[in-house]
Amino acid sequence: MLGLRRDATYCGRPCKTAASDARRKSDGRSARKEAERYERNGEKRKALSRDVYWKNRDAYVQRSRDWRKSNPGLKRIQEQNRRGRKRNNPGFAEVTASQWRRELRRTGGKCTYCDNDATTVDHVIPLCKGGRHAIGNLVPACQSCNCSKSGLLLIEWRHRAR
Repeated sequence: MLGLRRDATYCGRPCKTAASDARRKSDGRSARKEAERYERNGEKRKALSRDVYWKNRDAYVQRSRDWRKSNPGLKRIQEQNRRGRKRNNPGFAEVTASQWRRELRRTGGKCTYCDNDATTVDHVIPLCKGGRHAIGNLVPACQSCNCSKSGLLLIEWRHRAR
């Protein structure tokens, strides 16, 4: 199948369309058109999206609940990432689920401080004391140790525990 480009031969319509789409994407035409279309119809699209959400709110809420229940580890990581961004942490680095799983494997799923089962993420240097939200500052901890350590540095917490 011959196309508009004299030097191009396509095996069929899908290949020709894919090549055309790739060219448009690479030269920025699609992005410009999409930006213009959004500028013209942005409010209308937002309103439509809100309407769809409110009509199907129960289904959206249930799907979100089900996901949180089946992915508690990922949800915890999401919450930690959100907390790090919320505090406008200059050393913020997104922590991925695979990084966290590797950290859990390293400790055998046990609390870094007491060897109970780890159920929470602890910042060794707390965010409130300028610690980074990055995998190098995160360790698995049990709820008890994490709550008692709170915003203390490790040395302060250990000294207070004596």
